[in-house]
Amino acid sequence: MDALDFGQLESHIKHRMRQLEGELSESKSLSSKKLEQDDDPAADLDLTISSSVDEKVLAEHKAELKRLSRNLLWLESDEAGLCRFCDCEIPMKRLLAVPDTQVCINCAD
Repeated sequence: MDALDFGQLESHIKHRMRQLEGELSESKSLSSKKLEQDDDPAADLDLTISSSVDEKVLAEHKAELKRLSRNLLWLESDEAGLCRFCDCEIPMKRLLAVPDTQVCINCAD
């Protein structure tokens, strides 16, 4: 992986991390959302139903953020850009498309 590719990937990862951090910081807890509903039973029910989906999305965002942080460290290592299973070089297009991966397309299957 050359320096230009490294810089592009690092910038891409940091941009995605900022997006995720923004979404996580803007999220509100179910109880605070319910307080904002002013005793509206229909809205309260809608929040109750959608809260499990919201929690799942937030958990996935946190997990992705953790993987992206791990990949920033990986980029600084001697193994940067190499598949952790077969040691072949991971194409830059794949790394940009899936910035939290450390696995080539063949090993991902």
